[in-house]
Amino acid sequence: MLRLVNAERSKRGLEPLKVDLELCEVARNKSQDMIDNNYFSHYSPTYGSPFEMMRNFGIKYIYAGENIAGNPSVKAAHTSLMNSEGHKKNILNSNFTHIGIGIKEGSKYGKIFTQMFVGK
Repeated sequence: MLRLVNAERSKRGLEPLKVDLELCEVARNKSQDMIDNNYFSHYSPTYGSPFEMMRNFGIKYIYAGENIAGNPSVKAAHTSLMNSEGHKKNILNSNFTHIGIGIKEGSKYGKIFTQMFVGK
């Protein structure tokens, strides 16, 4: 998924996103929370908004955003995100410098994908 995201950025002359392992952990928790609590939303009944969640997990940022997708494969999830104007804007946002990706198996979609973006 990181390769697909950075390929889209590269095509448009944008810097690649760097992986932030702490942010990956937050994204994995968000994906698992959606499975455990049977919801699909940027707002978590457990953690609140993506921004609250990041702050509560100690993630420091200037800019932040989140993409979520439910799909059976990485490629299909990426395609659906790029076909959504708001999600595409996050992927191509030049203010973002780092990404955390959380993929969890076990939803009605097959997998839940959470992409968390920050600019530091």
